[in-house]
Amino acid sequence: MDFAFDARTEELRAKLLAFMDEYVYPPRPSRTSSASGSPRRGRPCPWWRS
Repeated sequence: MDFAFDARTEELRAKLLAFMDEYVYPPRPSRTSSASGSPRRGRPCPWWRS
C-alpha cells in the first residue's frame, strides 16, 4: 500500500505549515536583556524550553 500524500495534499500541507510558523507559533525569546531597562524584557518565557 502507498500511504504517500498526493501533490494537492502536499501543497496544502506546506501552506498550512508556513501559516503556523508565521502566525501561530510564538517567536523564540531573546536571551539578551533589552535596552529599555525593564528587568523582565528579553527574558525567555518560563514554559519555553530550548
